[in-house]
Amino acid sequence: MFPYSHTRVNPKFQVWEETELRGSFYSSDDKELLISDKQRFCELLKIPFDSTWFALTRETVDSSQLPGEPTFASKDGRKFWLWF
Repeated sequence: MFPYSHTRVNPKFQVWEETELRGSFYSSDDKELLISDKQRFCELLKIPFDSTWFALTRETVDSSQLPGEPTFASKDGRKFWLWF
């Protein structure tokens, strides 16, 4: 008998500065992003917050394919893995 392991599907978001794709990240869920989370991504990517927008994609990745430690976690415990 094979052991059962529960894995989680993590949605991919994109970070755009005006018309240029600046980065992507995976999230531990698909909830709307908090302003503080968006600001943190802009800091990490060194781009201005006021000209940036975020898009949820249809792409997902299994949690087993992500690094063990997230890039950062928000105040509510949501985890984010930044991809460039």
